[in-house]
Amino acid sequence: MKKHLSLLFLFLLTAVVGLSAKTIDTKDLTVTAPDTWIAESSDVGYPISSLVTMSNASETEMLVIGVYEVDVDLQSFLQQQVVEGSNNFFTNASYVGEIRDEKLGDAPAKAVEFQTDVLGVPHRGTAYAAQASVGTCFTFYAYKTGTTPTSKSVLSTLRFKDNVAVENKSLADRLSDFSKLIASNPLKIGDNLLQTKFDVNNTAKSILYEYKLTDTVADDATAEYMQSYMEENILNAFSDDFNSSDLVQEAARAGYTFRYRGVDQNGRQIYNVKLTPTDYAPLLR
Repeated sequence: MKKHLSLLFLFLLTAVVGLSAKTIDTKDLTVTAPDTWIAESSDVGYPISSLVTMSNASETEMLVIGVYEVDVDLQSFLQQQVVEGSNNFFTNASYVGEIRDEKLGDAPAKAVEFQTDVLGVPHRGTAYAAQASVGTCFTFYAYKTGTTPTSKSVLSTLRFKDNVAVENKSLADRLSDFSKLIASNPLKIGDNLLQTKFDVNNTAKSILYEYKLTDTVADDATAEYMQSYMEENILNAFSDDFNSSDLVQEAARAGYTFRYRGVDQNGRQIYNVKLTPTDYAPLLR
C-alpha cells in the first residue's frame, strides 16, 4: 500500500538525552556508535517495533532508526515521506536529491539525500528505507552543514535481527493493528485526499477502505461519475495495493473481500465498490 504509508511514520524529533553507549541492541537490530555518542532505545508501541535515537557529544549530528510493523514499497515510501515532504521533518527541505539504490547496514535499501533546517540551523543528511524482519526500517541522519558526519560509518554496523514475537503474529491481529492505526491517524495520500478507515471484520473476512476528498462537495452527477469510474478501475487500484503490501497480499490469499468507499468533504458517499476473491483471482496466479 504505497499510498498508505505516510504515516507510517512521523518521527518526533527532540534533543536526544540518554545513556552513553557503544552498542544498542533491540529486538529488531543492533548498531554500534562511538563511545562519546549519546544513544537511547525507546519502547514506543505499535506501529513502531524499535526506535533508536543518537547524537554526537557536540550535538551537531543526529541519527534516528525506526523499525515499523508495516510493509511498504521502499521507493514509494521515500518519495512520499521525504521528496513530497509528508513527514514533518522534511516538509521545508531546501533540497532533496534523487532516490537511489543503497545499503543500510547489511540490507538492500533505497536512499535519498536532503538539506533542511533543524531549529533554524542548516543541516544536510540522508534518509533510508529498508526491509526489516517485521516490516520497514526508516532511518535518517542529519548533520550541521560544514561539519564532517560520522553517521554513515555508524550505519555500516547496523544489523537486522529476526523478531520472532512480531513475525508470529496472526494475520487477523496484524490487520486489526493496522486498522486501529488508521483510525487514530488518518493518512494523507495527496493534497486533497485522506484515507480515514481501514475497517477489518476478521470473522466475515472483509476489509473496508474509506477515502475522503477534502476539497470536494459532490452533487448527484459527481457521485454517479465516481461510482462508474471506480467500478471500471477498482481492480487496477487494488493491484497497486496488492503488489506493494505483503499484508494485503496475505489477506487476499486468505480470501478477504475488499470494499472501497469514498466520501466528499461533508461525508456524502460518492462511490462504494466491492472486490471479491473471484474478482481479484487473476492477481493470485
